[in-house]
Amino acid sequence: MPMTVPTRILGASLAVFVLELISGSADAHHGSEFLALEDYDIGHPGSGFLNSAFDWEQYGGIDELSAESGVFFTPMSRVGIGVDVRIAENSHGDWRYSSVTPRLHLQLTDPHSDSWLKAGISVGYQFAEDPSDPLVTRTSVEEIVSYVDAPVVQTVTTEVPPDPVDPGAGCDPLFDLDCAPSAPAREPRHNAGQAPTTTTSTQVTNSKQSVVTRKVTKTTSGGSQKHSGIHNHDSRQWITRLVIQTSIGKTKIAANLIGTFPDDDQGYWGYGIGARRGITDRIALSLEAVGDLSRNSDRQHEFIASAHYEANESLSVRCGAGSGLGVGDNGADFTLRAGLLWRF
Repeated sequence: MPMTVPTRILGASLAVFVLELISGSADAHHGSEFLALEDYDIGHPGSGFLNSAFDWEQYGGIDELSAESGVFFTPMSRVGIGVDVRIAENSHGDWRYSSVTPRLHLQLTDPHSDSWLKAGISVGYQFAEDPSDPLVTRTSVEEIVSYVDAPVVQTVTTEVPPDPVDPGAGCDPLFDLDCAPSAPAREPRHNAGQAPTTTTSTQVTNSKQSVVTRKVTKTTSGGSQKHSGIHNHDSRQWITRLVIQTSIGKTKIAANLIGTFPDDDQGYWGYGIGARRGITDRIALSLEAVGDLSRNSDRQHEFIASAHYEANESLSVRCGAGSGLGVGDNGADFTLRAGLLWRF
């Protein structure tokens, strides 16, 4: 079976990444060095960065576009604060505000220690578009005319008329000169106890009859396609990440335990794991996997391969491609991600 374009892209990225893991090169050191994960590094006190990202995702033929911008600052050792603002395209092609998320990042372990394992935690609250805001509902009515064969039944009834009235009946010729003598009695034309003869005929024909039906369609819009679990961008909720990071040689490996706790729903859990390797002084490659763990979520799982280019010490350009892992029915068919990172 021929490979699809997304499969070839991911396969080539994976092959190059594995080769670079073997060969080794420069290490990354700035923080915020993954597309979907959070890493342990937050930079030195007084430093920070501006971040912008653009995502295109396709679910079952439906395109979803979103953009996110944020600022992150390290005011003191082991403490970082930031805020992210997200906008998304709705079903009518209009861009709308989606959410703003302030967050706090703490390094739980000493960044200057020689420990092979480092841990941090990130806590934020997603102020999403007010769920009580009325949604826009559009109603369209379409009349559909069809023709069917309708039977037409015609019934014809013929009855034999009764005998004429005897002109002499009801008078006495002895007293009434105008009274005619009664006609002699005669046998009735029907048998005793039977009604007069009746003939009934029924004729059935077909005729085309029009039938008009009304097709009423209601469309409710208010945002992009809604997702549950850790991919929910439309609810007001707490978002937490436990960050675990280590290094194998010059390869940075990070893992996230993700928890989301919507105001009007139960909590959801998810995971993220990734590896990043610098292959030159300016270029690095990374592989990431992110997905839901809760059974009551959308069960989305995604694999992402990305490349990172440092134009200079301050500016980095990032791009990546991803695909659903085939677990569950709601995973993305294909995703493209791009972004800029400016450090100060």
